[in-house]
Amino acid sequence: DVAAARKAFARIEKEITRDQPEGIQWDNSFFQHGEVFQSAAYGLDFSMSIPRLMRIAVGTDFQFSRNSVEFLGNFILDGQRWLVRRQAIEISAMGRTYSRQGKNAIPIMRACRLMVDVPSTRQEEFRSCAESIRLSTPMPIHGNRSFWIADFMAHHTDQFYASVKMNSSRTYNTDFGSNAEGLRGDLLSDGATYFHRSGEEYRDIFGVWDFRHVPGVTAQQSAWPARDQYSPSHGPTAFVGGLSDGTTGFAAMDFKRDQLRARKSWFFLEDRVVALGAGIRCTGHCDPVHTTINQEWGKERFTLPEGRTLPPTAGAVAPTWIHHDGVGYLLQDSAMAAKTQVRLSSQRGDWKNINGQLQSTPAEGKVFSLFIDHGEHGQHGDSAASSQGDHYAYAVVPGVTSEQTAQLAAATDVEILSNSEALQAIQRKSSKRLQAVFFAPGQLTKSVWGSVKTNAACLVEIQPDHNRVQLLVSDPSRQAKSIRLELTGQYHCPTCRTPVTEAGHAFVTEVEVTLPTGKLAGTAAPLSLGPVSM
Repeated sequence: DVAAARKAFARIEKEITRDQPEGIQWDNSFFQHGEVFQSAAYGLDFSMSIPRLMRIAVGTDFQFSRNSVEFLGNFILDGQRWLVRRQAIEISAMGRTYSRQGKNAIPIMRACRLMVDVPSTRQEEFRSCAESIRLSTPMPIHGNRSFWIADFMAHHTDQFYASVKMNSSRTYNTDFGSNAEGLRGDLLSDGATYFHRSGEEYRDIFGVWDFRHVPGVTAQQSAWPARDQYSPSHGPTAFVGGLSDGTTGFAAMDFKRDQLRARKSWFFLEDRVVALGAGIRCTGHCDPVHTTINQEWGKERFTLPEGRTLPPTAGAVAPTWIHHDGVGYLLQDSAMAAKTQVRLSSQRGDWKNINGQLQSTPAEGKVFSLFIDHGEHGQHGDSAASSQGDHYAYAVVPGVTSEQTAQLAAATDVEILSNSEALQAIQRKSSKRLQAVFFAPGQLTKSVWGSVKTNAACLVEIQPDHNRVQLLVSDPSRQAKSIRLELTGQYHCPTCRTPVTEAGHAFVTEVEVTLPTGKLAGTAAPLSLGPVSM
């Protein structure tokens, strides 16, 4: 029945859209069950089934339109491909299927092989993607990408793939576990930060994983409730999102869970990820609070500076770095380092704890855990944290030796300018790139660019661009239509106001930045400034 077949193919093609609440989104993420990031779960099923039908239809009356082919290709190559390192696939995009063993990127390899046979402008990219996964080699992609609708950021270099998944009032924290899968996913979007080099770091680790120590997450060390199903929730705050310049990027989260509060940010640079946190406190009693730097499969040993321990012995100086499995960890705050703990030991668990569909499936393995113990926090943020709350600052540098880690710990090229509840900012002096998170209107007074002042909470990046200056601004809350900045120096642009000088003061330029709206709200607005006088 040709008419029925044509109708069926036409109906299927209508699913290739980004204008529905579920399915492909404008940032090339994939939602299912509401605003749940599912690119490595239901999204895999989608990108396997549609290419198969596309290939079947090539050269027939049912052939998919060029626009639909290109659209699906963009989802696979600009979305799912960015979630892969060798044969590992992004944990944060798995939904509840992290509780199943054997999850990997092979379905994307198969989808790419199918798309090679479908005429498009990106067939060679599909072939390259499929080969990278088959050979378990890094993807031929470099740089940073903000998935602003999914509250997710992905970052690729030659040495590593890193990511962060956050939770806002616009997204669910994980998938529904009504079928008894994914029973401990509560914290998986609270700033989960993963670091992949070999692709084996977290493979099938979840049977033994301590789900209170999710990498990147600040959490109470409470006992898990007995449950046979799980219902996710939207986050309580809107100021959650990122800013990407295509090469580097950074993300921020105004974090709240139960009584626990924190302001957190992550800076994805060419060779490392810098993580800052401040204002860690509880509005009521909390169990002990930890921020986890990493939890992965453990190797034979880890390395510390000679004579140092974690935590440090009484009266001893805390180490400034630790090295494990080709990754350097820089402890960039001495007070934090004194509260940092490391474990390399056998952990036992049972897959049934996270997947009630299974019979008892015991698991055991050596696990490396590195975390900061913030202590117990009472109603007024007492214990280790003052009324200002506790804080942390660390960097993760994959692809280095212990000797290189020691050298990096003493280097000053990447400088933390501020780490407070109101403002978290870093700069790379060699490239003059400034990246700042303003959790509230405020002013950064000292940087390679002088002073930067904003009239609203926002993310700001400034860096040189030949003989001009590139300014990027975003509003993670998606509430502002424009942001006004005051910058030290004399700049010229269509929305720059003529600088006014005062006796004894430098030039100050006011810049009005109009922000994207609609589906692009939350993305960065670029503005080129120049020439410059400071």
